[in-house]
Amino acid sequence: MRFPLPLWCTIVVLAIPIVASPSQDDSLVEAHTARSPPQVGPRTSLRLATSHSAALANSTSAPIVNTSAGSFQGTHLELANGSSQDIFYGIPYAQPPVGALRFARPQPVNTTASTVHNNTAPAKECYQPLDYGGVNRTLDNVSEDCLILDVYRPVLGDSSTNGSLLPVWLYIHGGAFVGGGAGPEINYSSIVETSVQRKTPIVIVAIQYRLGAFGFLGGAEVKAEAVKGENGTAVRNAGLHDQRQAIYWVHEHIRDFGGDPSKVTLVGESAGSISISLHLLANGGNTSGLYRAAIMQSGTANSVPSLEAESPTIQGHFDDLASRVACSNSTSNSTVLECLRAVDAVTFSNGSNAVYNEINTNVNLGLFPWIPLRDDFFVTAAPSKLFREGKFASHVPILSSDCLDEGTAFVPTFLNTTAQFDGWLSGEFLSPSLSNDTSLSILSRINELYPSDPADGSPYRPTNASDPFYALQYKRAASFFGDAFFEAPRRNALSAFTTHSPQTSVYAYLITQAPPGTPAEYGVPHTSDNTYLFGDTTSGEFTAEEVEFIEIFRAQLVAFVVGLDPNGQGLPSWPLYGKGKEMLQLQVGNTTVVEDNFREEAIAYIISQHSAFLH
Repeated sequence: MRFPLPLWCTIVVLAIPIVASPSQDDSLVEAHTARSPPQVGPRTSLRLATSHSAALANSTSAPIVNTSAGSFQGTHLELANGSSQDIFYGIPYAQPPVGALRFARPQPVNTTASTVHNNTAPAKECYQPLDYGGVNRTLDNVSEDCLILDVYRPVLGDSSTNGSLLPVWLYIHGGAFVGGGAGPEINYSSIVETSVQRKTPIVIVAIQYRLGAFGFLGGAEVKAEAVKGENGTAVRNAGLHDQRQAIYWVHEHIRDFGGDPSKVTLVGESAGSISISLHLLANGGNTSGLYRAAIMQSGTANSVPSLEAESPTIQGHFDDLASRVACSNSTSNSTVLECLRAVDAVTFSNGSNAVYNEINTNVNLGLFPWIPLRDDFFVTAAPSKLFREGKFASHVPILSSDCLDEGTAFVPTFLNTTAQFDGWLSGEFLSPSLSNDTSLSILSRINELYPSDPADGSPYRPTNASDPFYALQYKRAASFFGDAFFEAPRRNALSAFTTHSPQTSVYAYLITQAPPGTPAEYGVPHTSDNTYLFGDTTSGEFTAEEVEFIEIFRAQLVAFVVGLDPNGQGLPSWPLYGKGKEMLQLQVGNTTVVEDNFREEAIAYIISQHSAFLH
């Protein structure tokens, strides 16, 4: 049984070519993909040139913030347009998860108010493939001691802030649960600047969390320790608990940085969006007042399989990892899990990445080895079931989105016949517990709903609709994949909100604008919206129309963070999703309201067969 592999990847996976890292460990740490990611040009790189990079050299007095967790010295930024910001890098929100704390629930930092932190340089990212996202990291750029957050704020006390506490945009990065970090490659300063120009200033917090097997290790031994619940023992979904601890730290301390702890909005794309959806399900939907709203871009909790830690597939990944780091034959006095704790971080990271590489290289698509698992806090049952039963934070206003062609980057390019399409679909998606008759019935219906004519497939708006691009079944597979793992989960979640809490503000958008340079065969692929959201409008590479589109898009999301409503002066009218299922289509020169009813019969069928697809 295999499942789609990189559906929650961060923007850099699609935007930047994978390049070899010079590190001697590259044989194990380099990332592989089933096929080359789309090369969508320099304007779509996550390593977006930020308008503040040159200004750093001209920074003036360094800001200092005093909190009960210590004093933090940041960097003052003078922007070219005369405005200024403060950036605080690498603020620890938990103890280093090393030694006995590897795999454990994050522990609160033990610093005091007298502790002084120099936060003027970016911190190390969590262990991951060194070339993940096309960034040429070395071992000096990653660490197991990586539970930090960065804070970006306008300078407080000037006319832009009026001395008021500011709403908070808390960003959870994507990256397939194996890569990514807080930045500074992501252009957060541009969002802060937009908020200041709109006279609705905000603070941005970007967090890091454990990745790969460090953060999402499964297996029977992990579950056994987790069930004991003893302090310092392993916990399922450690990476999600890291996020929760970071959110709690922000709730406790962001006031000292000028942020309003009662006005925190979680924002995330892909794996970050899936994570946010899981936070909405966590603790039975009790947010504990830690945040008040959420923006989820391309991904919900039921976009990934929810498996038990001891399931054969997950246990297989645990065993594979143990074998690769020489822990399989632990003595009776040392469990395999204890051995995994004792392995040095580089060796463990190489093993984690090798398990990922093995799956991603040797099968066309596969169950990603390190994903959120069933537990007793975040994923207590199938997410689709929890949404249907109203067991989520339905009172939280949300803004949810997808890209027009979510599936194009994730499907095989060699499917030529219906028989090959059926084999791919049944092998990758259908539960092995289904009877043969049931599987055949589902395949038959999907063949009806997703015909083999390339004109009906994804990308949906190419110049030549009949062009199959790759093999004859490529567009058909891309259409099904995008619907099964993005559109159907999103539509199912939005239906749950409008059903269980119709008074809650729910907004949605569909971006139909391809980033400049995107190959035609990808249409408007996964992460297209973040390409614009974090694009550098000062680079001269965007057209005037694109710059206007970017500025409006940023202003809309800032408006939601500030007032729980993406409408505002000079912005396109954006209705509530509601019973009419209205969403905003984002496109240069053609931003308009559309109904969320595309491929309605097909997506409704996928939702109705949730158990068949293990969602």
